[in-house]
Amino acid sequence: YDIRFCDWSSDVCSSDLGITRTVLVELIVGEGLSLVERAFTVSEAKQAKEAFNSSATGVIMPVIAIDGAPIGGGQPGPIAMRFRQVFHDYAESSSGSALLK
Repeated sequence: YDIRFCDWSSDVCSSDLGITRTVLVELIVGEGLSLVERAFTVSEAKQAKEAFNSSATGVIMPVIAIDGAPIGGGQPGPIAMRFRQVFHDYAESSSGSALLK
C-alpha cells in the first residue's frame, strides 16, 4: 500500500501539521507503509482500494464513497479501521506508548 496524503502546499489541503497528522504519520511509518505526499485527482481517489480523511474533530474517518462511487466495495477498509483504533488507543494512553502495539 501507498498512503497518499494531499500535497500540504496545495490550495485544497490544510497546512496545519497538528497532532492527528503527526500520529498518523507515525502509524504509517510504524506499519512499514509508504507515505506519498502529492496532489491527486478525484479520479485517482475513486480508484483507491480504500480511503480515509483525518482531522482534529473526526480523527480518522473511513471514506466509503466519492461522488456516489463506492471505494473499496463501499465498506471501511482495514487500514483505516486499524489506524482509527490505534489512534484512539494512543489518545487514551497517558504516555502514547500504545501507539504501535
